[in-house]
Amino acid sequence: MEVKALNTYALALKKRPEDPLLHQLIGELYFSMNRFDEALIHIEKAQELLPSSYEVYTQFAYIDSRSNRVEESLPYFSKAIELSTYYIQAQIDYASSLAHLGRFDEAEAVCLQ
Repeated sequence: MEVKALNTYALALKKRPEDPLLHQLIGELYFSMNRFDEALIHIEKAQELLPSSYEVYTQFAYIDSRSNRVEESLPYFSKAIELSTYYIQAQIDYASSLAHLGRFDEAEAVCLQ
């Protein structure tokens, strides 16, 4: 199924190489396959094309978190929250990452926002 999806996305990318949402979807698919380097290529392209997307910053954070770079994920979560203050999942994941690092007071402050 993943191979079929990648093939379909490859065809779509030939038609719409500058579509930020398509790059984001491809990045998310690679992320789900734990192919983080390939995911980053597409997430970076999505960010270049759509720099105000909170979803792109969240995806950067998830890649860092899953790659055991929790500290590096924090600025991305923070930027996602800045771009969309109503994006509750980013706040929850940001607080969780802070708690994982033992930064409980900061995690609590995020939860109280």
